[in-house]
Amino acid sequence: MKKIHFSFVLGCFLVLMSFKKLYSHSYIQTESYLYADTTTSAVSGGYSKVNWTGYKIGGKHKGYIEISSGQLLFIDGVLAGGDFEMDMATVSNTDIESEDMKTKLEDHLKSPDFFDVKTHPTATFKIDKVVPYGQIEENISTCKVVGQLTIKGITKEIKFEAKLFEYDTSYSISARLRLDRSDFNIKYGSGTFFEDIGDKIIYDEVLLDVSLSALR
Repeated sequence: MKKIHFSFVLGCFLVLMSFKKLYSHSYIQTESYLYADTTTSAVSGGYSKVNWTGYKIGGKHKGYIEISSGQLLFIDGVLAGGDFEMDMATVSNTDIESEDMKTKLEDHLKSPDFFDVKTHPTATFKIDKVVPYGQIEENISTCKVVGQLTIKGITKEIKFEAKLFEYDTSYSISARLRLDRSDFNIKYGSGTFFEDIGDKIIYDEVLLDVSLSALR
């Protein structure tokens, strides 16, 4: 009986120690997360925008779209998440000198042929994941960003590399990515949707240069 009793007590002791070890490990992880230096910085609309370049046979056009709102999440000083909203009514051209032709192109971009701004006044991007690559200079680091881009009510996952600049009072993020407009049902002049349009084709690929600024 004594041997059985001793074995039972020893077994209970080992089980309890195993639970204690597991619990302690989880507690440490939880404490580390709770006491991490987590900050959220509002994106400054006046200093943030998306510059675009669209291509056609024999030429291209450039412009920008204003960013109306957003936020960036940092954990222990490292970019961890965020989102921003683009005001599609601000889509503008910057390379056409004729004011009439400039306005004509901007109105066309806002029409149902392209972004259908009346129905879809905003486009959004939400960060799902950030993979830090490391610092390239004292105040500059690089990372891979994975997130969800929504244009005209259609959401697609996109991935791109970004640079993060840290200053005394602000953060700045810059990124370049190439977008396939046909993924978002933007059909006008697209060889993906229309055959035999000859030299009137407008290429599906659009170059986007994103600039975000946020106070620390």
